Amino acid sequence: MNSEIIGRPTDLPWAFIFERVDQLHHHPGQLYEALCYACFFFIGWMLYRRHPRKVGTGFFFGLCLFMIFTSRILIEYTKENQVDFENGMFLNMGQLLSIPFVLLGLRCMRRGWKQRD
Repeated sequence: MNSEIIGRPTDLPWAFIFERVDQLHHHPGQLYEALCYACFFFIGWMLYRRHPRKVGTGFFFGLCLFMIFTSRILIEYTKENQVDFENGMFLNMGQLLSIPFVLLGLRCMRRGWKQRD
């Protein structure tokens, strides 16, 4: 871990100390993302096995967009702000930039689900 974009300080038992930054315990946002991506693989694999006819319809592309960027929105709440102008904002820049991709993912999933039934 190169200590970039560390999590907010916490007292959770799985918190990390990023020695390059300080001696406080922080959320391991990088691990949260890795766990989410592993779960997404299994979700996608199970859906692929149950609905193989949806391949090529855009459904799985939309599913990936939806899951990745929804998780990013949620995980960003555990991270420190990257720039000063984000202080006081309800959603930081990473979350705001993720919203269009969540919506695009939902649209692709919806269109893909209607095809090849």
